[in-house]
Amino acid sequence: MSGPFDGIKILDLSQVVSGPLATMLMADQGAEVTKIEPIHGSGDVTRLPSFAKGGLSAFYMNNNRGKRAISLDLTQEEGRKIALELAARIRSGRSEAADRAVDDLRIDGEDRFVSEPDSIAGARSKVLDEDVDLGRPVFDPIIQAVTGAISRQINPEVPMLDSFLYFFWPDGMMDKTMLDEDASPGFLLSTIYSLTETADGKMIYFVASDRQRHNLFKALGHPEWKEDPRFATMAASTQGDNLEQLGALIAKAFLELSTKEAMQRMLDNDVPCGAILDADQVLVDPQVVHNESLVTWQHPTAGNVRQPRPAARFSATPAEVARSAPVLGQHNDEVLAELGRSQDEIARLRKEGILG
Repeated sequence: MSGPFDGIKILDLSQVVSGPLATMLMADQGAEVTKIEPIHGSGDVTRLPSFAKGGLSAFYMNNNRGKRAISLDLTQEEGRKIALELAARIRSGRSEAADRAVDDLRIDGEDRFVSEPDSIAGARSKVLDEDVDLGRPVFDPIIQAVTGAISRQINPEVPMLDSFLYFFWPDGMMDKTMLDEDASPGFLLSTIYSLTETADGKMIYFVASDRQRHNLFKALGHPEWKEDPRFATMAASTQGDNLEQLGALIAKAFLELSTKEAMQRMLDNDVPCGAILDADQVLVDPQVVHNESLVTWQHPTAGNVRQPRPAARFSATPAEVARSAPVLGQHNDEVLAELGRSQDEIARLRKEGILG
């Protein structure tokens, strides 16, 4: 397959959506993407039963087309060795840095990729490398909570549809279109996430692997749940009314904890979670302040303006906000001078209405 990324080799250790979607888009443009998935469980968690045919879920397919896939046990020395051999021949890497196996492999750090002059490493699972809660796992709903998106919902009694609906909608439609009568039915489309009520408020958590689910059980004081065959794995939980039963148990356990205590238990056990912050709280949040996520500059007419800095950070060439948004025609003279126009010519253009 030819394309602008033809000849580029990418090693993908990511799961769920953001990482797999990014590498899939590069595969669409001709890159050779090799995806490493855990050998235990179902591999990428999006392979779990949903709208599926022949064991292939639409959710997985819509974020992983065009890739090669291998399953490796990265907790074994030989598995790590194979992964590092793959890393030595790639040009770009995507990883989930909160994945313990990937952390142990150190395949997402400077030491493995930068040793190759043409290699680029990318990671997307912590808030940032300089995370205040170092090593805290993060998913989309957690970001929505701590950045104020959830608190901006006008009517808290009406659940807000999540951006993931864009992914679930085509998954659902495939049951009636691309897949034939052999396709297994999925679930009715509805809101994807909901807030979790505690004894004195609300918070949000999200688990995307059996390890995280087991950590959740431990955090809630019920490690025995992971021994229950109904709840031991994500796949088992989808059978019958197991998920409904588990949800009721989890909800009851959270109601016995204050928000502060529940948050601390989640963090202590590596369960992705977040407080529901409003806009004012976001501005003074320790993570936002530490990361310098907001920048302030002086605008010629608006005065002090505060906006988010560029999201992507590059180790060798960090991006900076060079200037604020311009007023109309602010740089007329500067730009035309670069074209060799004299001040007299610029004045004439302005007088004749050619220049604003």
